[in-house]
Amino acid sequence: MVWVEGEAGLGKTALVRHVLGQLPPEIQVAHTQAEELAADRPFELARQFGCTSTECFGAGMEILEAWSSLQDQGPVVVLVEDLHWADSASSKALLSAVQRLDKDRVAVVVTTRPGLHDGWERLRSDPDRCLGFSLAPFDAKEVALFASSVGVDLTPYQAERLRSHTGGHPLYLRTLLGELDPADLQRSDGNLPAPRSLTSSVTARLSETPESARALVAAMAVINQRVPLTMAARMAALSSPLEPFEELLGTGFVRWNPEEPGSPVEFTHPLYRQAVYEDLSPRRRRDLHRAAAQVTSPEVALAHRVAAADGADETLAVELETKGRRELEDGRKTEAGRTFQWASSLSIDSAEANRRLVDAALAYANGGQLSRAEALRPAIESFDDGPGRSLVLGLLEWDQGDAEGARLWLQRVVDEEDADDAETRAVTARAWAELAEIHITLGQGAEAARAAAQALALAPRHTSAERLAQIHAALAEGYIYGAASGLARLRQRLPQPADEVPGDEVDMLVVRATLAQFAGRIQASLADLRAVVALTQRGFIPVELARTHRQLGTALLAVGEWDEALVQARTGLGIATDDPRGVEETACHGLLATILAYRGDAERAEVHVAAAAESAARLGAVEGVATAHIASAALGMASGQPARVIEALDPLTALAPMLAALTFWPSHVAAMIETDQLHRAQASIEELESGAAARGLDMDARLLGLRARLAKATGELDRADELFALALNSFAPDDPFLERTLLLHAHGQLQLERGDRTGAVATLRSAYDALQSVGAEPFASRVQADLKRTGARSRRRTARSSLDLTDRERDVAVLVAKGYSNPEAASELYVSRKAIEYHLQNIYGKLGISSRRELRDLEF
Repeated sequence: MVWVEGEAGLGKTALVRHVLGQLPPEIQVAHTQAEELAADRPFELARQFGCTSTECFGAGMEILEAWSSLQDQGPVVVLVEDLHWADSASSKALLSAVQRLDKDRVAVVVTTRPGLHDGWERLRSDPDRCLGFSLAPFDAKEVALFASSVGVDLTPYQAERLRSHTGGHPLYLRTLLGELDPADLQRSDGNLPAPRSLTSSVTARLSETPESARALVAAMAVINQRVPLTMAARMAALSSPLEPFEELLGTGFVRWNPEEPGSPVEFTHPLYRQAVYEDLSPRRRRDLHRAAAQVTSPEVALAHRVAAADGADETLAVELETKGRRELEDGRKTEAGRTFQWASSLSIDSAEANRRLVDAALAYANGGQLSRAEALRPAIESFDDGPGRSLVLGLLEWDQGDAEGARLWLQRVVDEEDADDAETRAVTARAWAELAEIHITLGQGAEAARAAAQALALAPRHTSAERLAQIHAALAEGYIYGAASGLARLRQRLPQPADEVPGDEVDMLVVRATLAQFAGRIQASLADLRAVVALTQRGFIPVELARTHRQLGTALLAVGEWDEALVQARTGLGIATDDPRGVEETACHGLLATILAYRGDAERAEVHVAAAAESAARLGAVEGVATAHIASAALGMASGQPARVIEALDPLTALAPMLAALTFWPSHVAAMIETDQLHRAQASIEELESGAAARGLDMDARLLGLRARLAKATGELDRADELFALALNSFAPDDPFLERTLLLHAHGQLQLERGDRTGAVATLRSAYDALQSVGAEPFASRVQADLKRTGARSRRRTARSSLDLTDRERDVAVLVAKGYSNPEAASELYVSRKAIEYHLQNIYGKLGISSRRELRDLEF
């Protein structure tokens, strides 16, 4: 990405267009431009890329696919001008697309003014992904060069004087160089004529043109968009606009495009338009806005009617409010916020004005435009108490991360006694739902359950408040009684099979998968998570997209599909890193560290453990802290350091919440047995049994396996043999693959110790084959050592073929080997189709193969 930043008039557009004009003809240029008047219309800029999605990430993936298609004809430069005027939804969609570029032949060139937010800062400051230019005013030497280019030669003194006079502003310089006589600029004595502002310079130049030209340029300034010359002429009441427009062309302030239908006209720079508009008298502005309302589309005309209003106009305010309600019903929340804000400004009654401004802030907040809602805070804070006011202030405090401040404001909403009318009930339901979320975040299950119940009593079904309340009611149930109980509650509201859940309930499906995983129901969680991924590919993007992929990776690790688990872990981390929220960056680092440790890549695993620990310490979230500890324990298990396992997991056994799945506990007990802490291990097994029963977790097979290990350690070999066999026969599809496999190894060691060589060989080979199938090299090497003790030959397996592949190439290879098409793999990894093609060519070259069939025959 190339980021060109500078204040208005410093030459961003001129620079970029000059550079792009020098490109070879085989490079395509896709030009888009944000417009000031479209800043409130969601996805207005994104539609220039052909987007249809109404969700930011989904629109970003559509943009990515559009760029992928363009690459079929060669390299592409995407020019996005005036990003500072882009609507927030398009800005976020564009950011999502740029973040997912991966080996694409695409350069994205952005021009913008300083101070842009919407999440671009992280990408903008990454030197590996972004080349940045910040344009500044000219210095004296540059002023002299600029003057020379238009035929005015200046000495260093004269150039510095002119720079001081204009502030080095290129647009002002160009205007002044055309306005002043070269002799005045080249005088060595005295000062330049009294400095004018750019507005004064523009109006002075226009004063030399005929009245008809000034009328035409005034109409263009008021309409403020690229329009046919005839439309501007109608506003200016001119029957023959060509001659006046020719006069304007001579000023350099305007341009036209006679080759296009309607010969559209526009200002050459927004500052010229601003200068003309600011010079208009209030009455002249009003009259021209009224004229604009007669010649523009109904949507644009309304804005002109608002600008033309002499003062309060309740009739127009009511019309605007009605329009705002329709926009809310259509999901156009940002537009509704602007419309309510206009209605407020035209209201006669102060109470009505205040109510409409609160509605504007709520619409902005619900549309993700919290900065716009924040801008209204000072006015709203001055209003009398009311539920809408308190809700807005609570949402703003929560957005700032002040949980206690948000709770106090939201509590004021729910403490209101009058909740009879539908509007107040909706506000109160929303406040209760937000309170439930705050309590969940703080780990306050009982308070969350109460708040969610209150929200559900008030919120109509299938509204955002009802969905939010259902989610947090289920999570609260899990916090109090365990995940199985929370899952049962959520299934009452969302009973459908995973592939039948409607897209608008994708966030509830993510929570159902989360609770299923915490309840130890891995297969159910897998089905839900795969359905969520399928919904994302249809444009239904969950809020917790990074969590979706991280938990899918966790489930795949549990069932022994480690190649795809790595794919999902890396995908989750990529999303969480680009848009860090909550614990997901921590948790994805932890999952990656765990898989890499189990596969023997200790060096990279340690890097991810450190990243997880740092992030967990910074965020302090319980789930993030737990994943960091579990990752450290995984390294201890893989490296044969049971003491590290105990040290890492001790804090978790002491603080495990009711919502925990307790999957880490058996490793903790096994490490205690391995270090001869047998009495402690016995007590811990009993504690685990009690904890599993309290949470409704089925851990019978794992408990049998732990008792088998303990019996072996205490010398009860016959009993241990029986328990091992019973445990292994009891393992079900929801039980962890690695735990069962390591239990096979332990049983084989016991059989060998008891002299059952035949049984030991069969058991150890079964363990070895299973571990080799997932690439669990540290564990497999230990089994292989025990096989050698039996005198049996080790069956060598085909060497894993991914040693020379990059992480991204490995991910592509795994998916293609599973039968994914290129577009399907692109959708799964959130990259372009072209990126998949590029990586697949590299994979074939590195592995010495030429087809997808050969790829499927290899291991990764």
